[in-house]
Parts: sequence; structure tokens; C-alpha cells
Amino acid sequence: MRSTRRLEICPGRRSELPELTNLCVQSFNIWVQSKWPLAIGGAIVGIAGWAAFMTYATNQEKLSSSVFRSILRGLKSDPQLKESLGEAIRPQPEWYLNGDPYVKGHVSCFRSDL
Repeated sequence: MRSTRRLEICPGRRSELPELTNLCVQSFNIWVQSKWPLAIGGAIVGIAGWAAFMTYATNQEKLSSSVFRSILRGLKSDPQLKESLGEAIRPQPEWYLNGDPYVKGHVSCFRSDL
């Protein structure tokens, strides 16, 4: 005759299931709640990166403009400046721009204004 008794593979596991389910739900809630600081931190880092790139890109545009070059050429050819500063007249490099100078303000090509 066959035995009608069931063989349990993991005895005692059925009593642990509600606890494990409860633990999983609690850890999921904590994981979901901690996502907001990550999302906000990621957004802040993204916006800061975008602002740094835009600063660098607009500064490169200002440096390559014809207005900036003509003003720098005029300063280098001025005899009074050469006498007081010497031959090596160049803009001051900035460390955060990889040695390029920082141009403050705006460049207006239509008014030839720097």
C-alpha cells in the first residue's frame, strides 16, 4: 500500500514565510523611500555638470571671437604696454579652464564690445 503521508522538503519553512514576506515588504519600502535622495542628488549633479559645460563652451566662444582677438592684438601692439609689461602680453590662465583665460561679461560682435 501506498503511504498517504506527504514528504516535506524543507520542514519548518512554512512558518517562516510570513516573516520573510513581511521583511521583504519592509526592505522594499525602505528602498523606495531612499530613492528620492538619490534622484535629487543625481539631478543636482546633472545640473551642475550642465552648467560647468555651458560655462566652458561659452568661454571658448568668447575666446575665439574676432572681438577678443582684435582687442588682444591691439594690446600686444601698444608700445606703452610693451615698455611696462614686456613682450609676453597674454591673458591670465585659469586652472579650472585647463589653462585658458576666463572672459567675464559678454562679447558683442555687432558693437565690437567686450
